[in-house]
Amino acid sequence: MYDARDSESGFERYLHRLARCTRAREESLGRTYPDLAPADDLRQVVHCLRHDFDLVPGLADLVLSSRRELVSLSDQQYHILDYALHEANPRVLCPGGAGTGKTLLAVEAARRIASRGDRVLVLCFNRVLADHLKSQLLPNPRLTVDSLHRFMRSVVEKGGMMGQLEALREAKPDDELYKSDFPCLFEEAVLNVLDDLEPFDALVIDEGQDILFSPVIDSLGAILEGGLDGGRWLIFYDPELQAEVYGRMDATVLGTLSEYRPALLPLKENFRNPRGIVAEMCAVTGIEPPTCRRELHSRVEYLTFDAPADEGARLRSLLVDLLRERVSPGAITILAGSRREDCCVSRHSPEVGKHIVFVSSPQVPPLSDDVISACTVPSFKGLENDVIVLTDLGAPFGGSTWQRSVVYVGMTRARTKVYAIVPKGFVERRFAPASSAEGGHA
Repeated sequence: MYDARDSESGFERYLHRLARCTRAREESLGRTYPDLAPADDLRQVVHCLRHDFDLVPGLADLVLSSRRELVSLSDQQYHILDYALHEANPRVLCPGGAGTGKTLLAVEAARRIASRGDRVLVLCFNRVLADHLKSQLLPNPRLTVDSLHRFMRSVVEKGGMMGQLEALREAKPDDELYKSDFPCLFEEAVLNVLDDLEPFDALVIDEGQDILFSPVIDSLGAILEGGLDGGRWLIFYDPELQAEVYGRMDATVLGTLSEYRPALLPLKENFRNPRGIVAEMCAVTGIEPPTCRRELHSRVEYLTFDAPADEGARLRSLLVDLLRERVSPGAITILAGSRREDCCVSRHSPEVGKHIVFVSSPQVPPLSDDVISACTVPSFKGLENDVIVLTDLGAPFGGSTWQRSVVYVGMTRARTKVYAIVPKGFVERRFAPASSAEGGHA
């Protein structure tokens, strides 16, 4: 029997073990064989096996293999920090696509800078990602970790300006408030508490494409020792399709930061996603394939439904199958391409014997391995899990730039496997012969 235990030592070693076992059994029965079979016999045996032999690992075993491979690759990512944290590089721009290790490196960079005795502010846009970063970095008295607006609000509150913030919130639409008025109020609050607010020695930003717009990035210079032009900062960002999820990144801000002579340290290798998943994501979104370091064989699997009302039943059936295959609930995340209140999980709430909990609420405690997580795609940026189930991807799937960015982010959250629950028409278009495909990226 060849099983998962043999996969770690290689198939050739298994064949030698099989031969020894067979030879010993035959010799015990008084039958002997030559040491090497004739070449013609070998060719016939190989020909017979070639057509039918395949190794199809169970999903639980695939997850274990994936985790082992990721551990072996993680050390290779850290070498880049030796250059990024060198004293000759006080300011660093680090662009990279999904799966290139931006969050991993941001966490390690903050940890190393703080270990030198410096006070470090770590910011990102999403609260969900901020809470994840806190779990990785805190408690550490030299580290402050938060989402952008939650941190800005705390400073506004210290400056005694919550009344002005509430007034602006009632008078201005959210987009205008957070893009312009809130940063200006934050800067004013910084001046009010300047004596009590010690500037940070370093600033580390993850998922910077959601923060790199004016006046937000300018206002952060007010709480950094030396400001943006002379202080120490390290900004990780994705300049490609991921930036379209919120559509906030301003090229002129990057131009301004470049005037401060930062070291440019591009991340070009995908360490997270299996190649089959990357290939399908690129085929749907139309982006150029990155260099992929994973060797794990895993692909995107499409599950279809006929009517919108059937999507919930398809999701429930998949979750039941995954749990039957011994996949840990904590290894599964359902990502919705729509708002939380409109998504499949909220509308249908599949009953599978395990709790399904949205991770977008700040009131949700850390999830256990016995809970299936759910989230919207934008809120899950910067995070990952072994098995990703994509729902609510819209029609036409992958049509607009925003939809393509959702597919890009959603598929690249997976370390091991992606399931996409889509209308049947999408699969028909996606895999139609080239001559009959019309429009889109099919």
